Parts: sequence; structure tokens; C-alpha cells
Amino acid sequence: MKDDESLVEAAVKMLVLFFIMYLLASTWYFTFLQYRNRSSANTPDDMSLAGLARLSFNDNSTNSQLLHAGFWSTALAESGRTIAYMAHDSIFGLIQSSKQWNDLFSENMDNPPPWLSQGLPLYLANFFAKLDAEAIGAGNAAAAGRVMKNFTSFVAGLSATGVDFASYNGLSALRQYLSTGSVTESAATTFPGQIYKLYSLAFNSSYPEEVRAQFFGRALAITGIVIVTAGHGGFTDKFEAMLSRLNLLEAWPKIKAYLKNIGTTSPSVAYGAAMVLEKLASRFPETFKEASGFTADRIDTMVQVLKDKGLTADEIKGKVAEVAKVAEESNDVGSSAEAADKISYDYEGAVRVKIGKTLIPYLHSEGTAVDSIPASLLEKIVPGFQTGSMTAMKITVHRGAELFESYNIYQGGKTFGPTLPEEQVKPGEVIPISIEILPVEGFVRGLRSFELTNPAMMKWSADRETIDQFDLLGNAFTMKIAQDYSLADVKEFVFGGNVERYPGLSTNQGGVYMQFSMTDFMGNTEEFRIRHDAFDTPTLQFPMGDKFKSVFLVSYDGYRLSVIYGPEKSVATIYIHPPSEAMYRLGEAHAYSGPYLVPVSGRYSAAYAIDDIEFVRNLEKTMLKNGNTYDTGRLGAEIAYVVGTSKLGLEDLILVEPSKGGRDLYTRDGTVAIQARFLIQRLPADQFRTAIQNAFSRPH
Repeated sequence: MKDDESLVEAAVKMLVLFFIMYLLASTWYFTFLQYRNRSSANTPDDMSLAGLARLSFNDNSTNSQLLHAGFWSTALAESGRTIAYMAHDSIFGLIQSSKQWNDLFSENMDNPPPWLSQGLPLYLANFFAKLDAEAIGAGNAAAAGRVMKNFTSFVAGLSATGVDFASYNGLSALRQYLSTGSVTESAATTFPGQIYKLYSLAFNSSYPEEVRAQFFGRALAITGIVIVTAGHGGFTDKFEAMLSRLNLLEAWPKIKAYLKNIGTTSPSVAYGAAMVLEKLASRFPETFKEASGFTADRIDTMVQVLKDKGLTADEIKGKVAEVAKVAEESNDVGSSAEAADKISYDYEGAVRVKIGKTLIPYLHSEGTAVDSIPASLLEKIVPGFQTGSMTAMKITVHRGAELFESYNIYQGGKTFGPTLPEEQVKPGEVIPISIEILPVEGFVRGLRSFELTNPAMMKWSADRETIDQFDLLGNAFTMKIAQDYSLADVKEFVFGGNVERYPGLSTNQGGVYMQFSMTDFMGNTEEFRIRHDAFDTPTLQFPMGDKFKSVFLVSYDGYRLSVIYGPEKSVATIYIHPPSEAMYRLGEAHAYSGPYLVPVSGRYSAAYAIDDIEFVRNLEKTMLKNGNTYDTGRLGAEIAYVVGTSKLGLEDLILVEPSKGGRDLYTRDGTVAIQARFLIQRLPADQFRTAIQNAFSRPH
């Protein structure tokens, strides 16, 4: 008994397996035939169906299939499946989806077509059942062929314009479906051409009758859609009149695809969105057409956000009602779109944007025109934001659980169009971003540690350094620099100054900069900038002419701050503290009246000599031994400063950059000027006097 049961069970399993294999094989074969017969070049859609008049139906060997009930059964089943899809991708799907939509059409359409109450699939099923009966009832193959000839000749006098108008994505989506079974793949002939091809394949004897029936069913389906939109019942004209009554006719091509997408969440939600658009159209007849696609897009985006966040259809419907209230009360046609984005932001903590080719996010596009992020929306979603006020902004890209930050500047216009980093976004994608104001305190907190190195190992500077511990106390900005400087005892120092400008837009490197100033011991102000974009290494900058250039190194020896910057590796020296006898220890000064003064005889009131000057620090000793003329010029000017302040009692003495011509030092009140000469030549005694006399004789 058990053996018999096992045999029966095995037989059943084998039958099921063979049936599955048959379905897979027939599906593959049908797809292969479609692919094999596809044209090699894409062709634009046209609306004329006149080509169907060329169908002959003269081959009675294939016409005979029209007499077979099994052929019609397969064809009508395929037709039903195709109509169900096409209805889903057109306004017919919405009409059938809910009583609200059906009532909207019934109440606003003059003399609604009979299928409106019956439902399109059932109406067309009955329609083709009559064609089935007429063909089988013809009695012979030739007569059945004439039935089909009359039918296709009638359709040849119609136009596909109504199908295009009623379809959410136009003929292109239906053309793709007929060609490939998928709206995601490209198709390769015109829409009317596809209908002609399907009828031709349906009567091509080189294919099995089962496959021909499937071709025939698809041809009937699209023919039926054409009939109800172009001829039977006058639906297209009535639909256009209805849209005109609702003030949506001109906007329909822009909004229909978004309504379809919203309808996948809930027909009632899509109905609510349509009512928002209808309200805006009635309140803003002059500007609604331009804003319609944008508004529908942003409502669609809101619905998808709420759906992703787990809200029920009824809850989403309630949020659409909030947008409808704005449409009813606001005096701005764009306020409803912003209300939708505000709701999205409240739930997702971000606004979903599209990324353009130049990596600038935008909210909506039509052709080459794009709708950027409006400043008025930022006022609603960014606390403290004010339209017209230049503001630093932090933008966070939300990619799943990962967050990617960048800085940019809102420059005060009506829109905000930051360029996002190529490391964070890709052109064409839709992604959530959050936006917040970046105050100067946040900018400083966001600075990250970075390192600087000495380019080409320039002399008298540190080899490398690490910059970190950024701080802002009131208006005073500081950072700690730890340096590897073999010639100086200073291993760490604090560098910074008073914030003078924030925010600034870094046009070349991107990001935001903060400009700060520091004052040397003489009261001179030097400007610096620190730039950061939140994701890359911060950059320190120093002015060169009217531009700021990148700083390679900032080193400090306890008196001088040396800045290496710019493409030429220029060096700027800033005296934080004045030169002193801690650098150059001076011997006693005594009156001098010897031969050195011969060239200036009669031109001075007193002369002094200091016979001994000790270089205290290793840095200055090394500069003296290995430096060039510029270096010795600096040493001489610094010694002159120490002499002037320590021996001559001068106050407010200004030390001039040695590379500049003219006086080397002067008092702030202009009463004293000093010309310094520092000679490091090793000469015999008789030549030494001449060298000094020549230095006195040199023009100042």
C-alpha cells in the first residue's frame, strides 16, 4: 500500500515539475521571439494607426485559428493581462481604484462613457467576446479573415493621441511594455508600428499557434485601449473637458506621472494630492502651470518619505490634507510644495533632493530647467535661517546609517545651490540631505588636526608641525602648534588672533573660511584665514597681493613667527616679541672719534662704538655662519634695534622688513631713522678700515 502511495506521489511530483518546465520554456520562447523580431533602431512615437489598413489576412492556413475556441481563450487571457497592466499605467487605473476617483470622473465629465461605471477590463472583455463570437461564427477561415480585416480597417482610422494623453508616462511606457514586458527596457519601433507587428506575428505560420495567440492577445489589448480613448464613447474629448473644468488641462502632462506614483501608496492619497493641485489651479490660474510639476513632484516625494517611515495610508492622507489646507490659505503658489517638504523634513530629518551633473542638489527639473532649493524653504526647516543674510551652512548627506558632512555658503539669494563633494554624491541620484546653520563656534569645533611640513627644507624654520586644539573664546581664536624645530628651544606654541570675518566662501578650494588677525609687537596687523569644508584637511592661508595663498609652514623661535606660503614658497616674518639682549648681548658703548668716521665728517653730532656683541642663541649663530645676505641683513637690523632701545633709549622703534629699500628702522613719531650695515667679511686690519668707511659712504 505504501509503495503504491509512493508511486502516486512521485507521479504527481513529476507532472508538476513538467508543468513548471513547460511554463518556463514557453515564457522564454515567447520572449526570444519578441527579441528576434525587434527592429534594430529606436524610432520616435507617432499617433497615426493608418498602417493597420495594410494588414491583409489572406492566409487561410493561419486564418483558420480564428475558428478555434482554444486560440481565442489564450488570446483573451493574454489581452486581459495586458489591459490590466495598461490600465494600471494610465488614468483608467485610478478611475477603477476607488469610489472617490470614479465619482470625480462621473460628476465632472459630460455624458461619461458606458465603461466608466462598468470598469474598463470587463467592458473590453465583453467587447472582444463579441469579436470572438463573430469570427468563430463566420464559419470558414476566409470569412473569419474578413472579420479581422474589417476590424483593423476600422481601427486604422483612429489615432493613438488619446492613449498618449491618458497614459501617465505617455506612449513610451506602453511601447516598452509591449516590446519587452518591462517598462525598464528600451523598445525599438513606433507605438503604432508595434501594433502592426503584433498582428503580423499573430498570423505568421512560422510560430506555434500558442505563441501566435499571445501576440494576438496583446494586439487586441492595445487596440481596445485605442478604441475607448479615440473613438468609442469619445473619452479623450470628455476627459480634456473635465480637466479644463478642474483647471488642470494644461498641467496634466506635468502632473500625471506623479499622481500615478502616489497612487501606488493609496488611491485616496492620490485623490487628495489631485485635490491640492486642483485648488492651486483655481486660486493661481496665471502661475499654476509653471509650478504644477514641481508641486506634484514634492507631494509625491513627501508621500514616499512618509511611506518609508511606516505611516499608514490614512496617516499619509492626513498629511496631504495639511498640504491642502496650505493650498487653500496661502497667497503663494509655491507654499504647498514647501509645506510638503517641511513635513518630509520633520519625519526624515532631511529633504530628498536630486543631484545634478555639476553635483548641485535640486528639487525638481523639467527639461533643462531646474528648481533649486528655495531660501523660503530653508526658513521653514532650518532654525535661525534668514533669507538675504549671508550664512555658513553645514550640509549632511544621509546614505543609510552613514552621514557625510560638507560646508558651503548661502550667499543671500532666493535659492541655495551648494556644490556637494564628488566623494559623497553622484549625478542623477536622489538622496536625503539635512541642512543647518554653521555658526563660527561650530566651525571651530569642526576643525580637525592637520600637519604641515617644510617645503624643500627651507632654512631657519621647523621641519614639520602638528596643528590642533582649536579654541574660540569670545572673539579670540587660538590653535596649538607642536613643532619639530632643531634650531629653537620652542617645541609648542599657541597661535591665533581676533576673528575679523566669518563666514567667507572659498571659491577655489571650496568650503568656508574664517579670517582672523594677529598683531606683532610694533602694532602691525597681519591677516590669516583658516579654511575647512568638513571632510578634507583644513587649510591655513596668508595674503599675497589681493588673494590668499596656502600656507606650507608656520614656525616660531620665541621672537619671530615665520610663515612659508604661496606657490613661490615666499617667507613672511612676524615679530611677536621685539629683539632683545636675550638674543644679542651688547658690550658697553663708548664714544668714538676714529678713522671710520672720515667719510661722514661734519655730518654727525656724536658717535659711539660697542666693541663686543655676543650671539646668545644657537639659531642666530647658525644664521651668521651659514646665512645669505638677506639673513645677515635681518641680523644687522635686529642688532640695530637692540642698540637703539638698550643704548640709545629710543621708544616705539619700528623694524622694517630687510628686503624693502630705504630706512631699516625708525621711530613711530618719525623723528629718528636708522640705517643698519652688518659686515661679516674677514679682512686684514688695513683693509678692514676701508670696508667700514665704504659702508658709511654708501647712499642711504
